[in-house]
Amino acid sequence: PKSYYPWAGGTTPPDDSLAGSFASLFVKGFLWIITQLYDYPNAAQVVRQHIPSISNFLPTTEHQPYLVRKVKTARQFIPVSWMKHRNIMLEKLNRGFPQLLNKGINIVNIIGEGKSTITYIKVTKAPGDDLWVDGRPTGVIKTNNGDGTVTVPSARGIGGQSIAIKSNHTSLLNDGVYLIADALGARYVAMEMPEPIPERYISLLAKGPVSLNLLNPPARYYYMDKWIIIQDPGSTKYTLQVTGTGSGEFSLAADSNYLTFDKLQCLTSTITANETKEYTVQLKPFKGGVSLRKV
Repeated sequence: PKSYYPWAGGTTPPDDSLAGSFASLFVKGFLWIITQLYDYPNAAQVVRQHIPSISNFLPTTEHQPYLVRKVKTARQFIPVSWMKHRNIMLEKLNRGFPQLLNKGINIVNIIGEGKSTITYIKVTKAPGDDLWVDGRPTGVIKTNNGDGTVTVPSARGIGGQSIAIKSNHTSLLNDGVYLIADALGARYVAMEMPEPIPERYISLLAKGPVSLNLLNPPARYYYMDKWIIIQDPGSTKYTLQVTGTGSGEFSLAADSNYLTFDKLQCLTSTITANETKEYTVQLKPFKGGVSLRKV
């Protein structure tokens, strides 16, 4: 179900995990930049043109209905076969899957469990354009019987020998490497783990003839071209300087894992060469997001 968000609406699904929220930062940043630079009508068009493989992660008609809408006082579940956005590739692959079992191929299916996983997406009527034609998300219903992306019943659907371990979807290979090695009759060597993902962040992106500079206070942050990521900012108020590298209109966007998927903060202004403007940015956890203001 999570793939419905980028494919149908060009955004990321709600994710409570650190790994998921951090990945969401980069995905939303990429989509915002491409949409702005190349004047796409919306981010969904960017996904469908440049990342068409996302559609290969959508549920198939064999999957239980995962979109649910409220009709008067009742819930109506929308069958996948009724939807425009379906996984045509996997449906075709599934039709040929029994042939593998008939050929005696041993299938070991390692699945994750114990993580909060989307089971249903609550939707309302689509706005009438090319976005959310099967329904616009308004919330989710979750279960702990999954790996954060795929539920256990769905994962077991391919058959074979299923082995469930406590793991999330992105860590499944690392956590299950000993099972993979055992299935292949091989040995494995433990790998050094990377630095922990920051629990909170602020992402600042710019488009236009400008450069960015974080003035104060001191902070741990990454800097890429027109992109600053402040790690674990707490409630500190930061001052950002925008300097004109030319003349024209520019946009400044702020994101955080406190934000819901459709609340990206964005400001637009004009600037001349060598002119500077200052903005403040601060997490506002009790207000559900990030504050971006001109000084």
